[in-house]
Amino acid sequence: MKPSDLSVHVTNFLTHYLAGQRNLSPNTIKAYRDVFILLLRFGRDVRNCHLSAYSGHFDFGIIRPEPSHVGAADFGIYRPV
Repeated sequence: MKPSDLSVHVTNFLTHYLAGQRNLSPNTIKAYRDVFILLLRFGRDVRNCHLSAYSGHFDFGIIRPEPSHVGAADFGIYRPV
């Protein structure tokens, strides 16, 4: 199976940038890895945005809470433009 572009970019970010250039600890890199996993699961389960639909542009709109979420603006997460 050929790796997707996203998996190649994430792997390069974790191994070359974080470990090589930033010299971060293995635990920090694992934390970044876990965040990517959670973000992809959130996109799949909550926003119905599947990895197979990835076309070279990541839509960060999937991580914005819907306006119906109570108190989301209070945490500085969602700022309408």
